[in-house]
Amino acid sequence: MNELPNIKVIDNDYFDVFANKPYVEEFLNRLSDKFLSQRKKILEFFCLSNYSKVRVNLFDDINQLNNFSSKYINISPYHRGDCCGDMINYFCDDEALKDNAKTGYIIASISHEFVHMVYHDTICGISCVWLEEGLATYLSEQKGFIERNPEKYKEFLKKLLYENEIPQLEFLHKRGGKYGEFVDTETNKYDGYNFSYALVRFLCEKKGKEYVNQIISSRLLLEKEEKILMKEFFEYAVNILKN
Repeated sequence: MNELPNIKVIDNDYFDVFANKPYVEEFLNRLSDKFLSQRKKILEFFCLSNYSKVRVNLFDDINQLNNFSSKYINISPYHRGDCCGDMINYFCDDEALKDNAKTGYIIASISHEFVHMVYHDTICGISCVWLEEGLATYLSEQKGFIERNPEKYKEFLKKLLYENEIPQLEFLHKRGGKYGEFVDTETNKYDGYNFSYALVRFLCEKKGKEYVNQIISSRLLLEKEEKILMKEFFEYAVNILKN
């Protein structure tokens, strides 16, 4: 087996998609159209007019993906995708493509990895984990089902605040799967992805895209924001739940 998928299934001015085998045209058209629109939206958010061409590798074998990705990242049991240089790598199995929602999630996850690429080209200095992951989840529309339905968002916030433990913000600075790190897979008391998404959505809705770009590019401004962030987010969330 080749190290990387080598059959080009999508070719345009902005990204190439490679796979180990041909996929059905319906999926490829959906992937091409959605990723093009998401790419435009993401670049507009970061105030960028252009970006270098990206290679997307679709792996239908999780071992092939993990063997390749393990050369530059530590592989977790939940690993399904990543980005490296100008490449996005994602696991795309046949069973998932039989389900419309799962197919949509795969496409959103590819956009998620693209946000990581753009974010790292934008920041000055060290990444802020909660900000990076929150932006990737928010801008990729991985939570689109609650963004389109205010009642679903209320349910999401209620569970986040009252049914799960509220992590300390410092937990969301540490990548890892232990309690006290970004994703608590030891005790499942909180989910850093969900909480980071909620924080970024709050910032975008209440303080605006321009402000979020300022804290992306300024560590001092980010640290100042973090001193008041949790208090302001709680007030915002409780107010939504009351209405």
